[in-house]
Amino acid sequence: MPENEDAIAVYTQVHSQAIYVGMDAVAVDLDYNAVKFVMDLNSVEDQFNCFHKVLLMWHHMKKIDNAKRKIKK
Repeated sequence: MPENEDAIAVYTQVHSQAIYVGMDAVAVDLDYNAVKFVMDLNSVEDQFNCFHKVLLMWHHMKKIDNAKRKIKK
C-alpha cells in the first residue's frame, strides 16, 4: 500500500538497531533515535504515523521470532 512505503523503507534500515539488555543480550526495544534519524534522512512527511508503524512492525516481528525460538527448543 502506498501509505506504508515510508514505514517499510525506514523499517528495512533500522530493524537491527535494537536496545539489548542482560547477559543474554535480549532485544527489548527499537532504538528510537535510529528511527528518527532515518526518517529525517528519507524526508518522511508524516513522521508520527511512520514511527508508529515501524514500532508496531518491529514488535510484531520480535514476537514471531520469540515464538520460533521456543518451538526449536
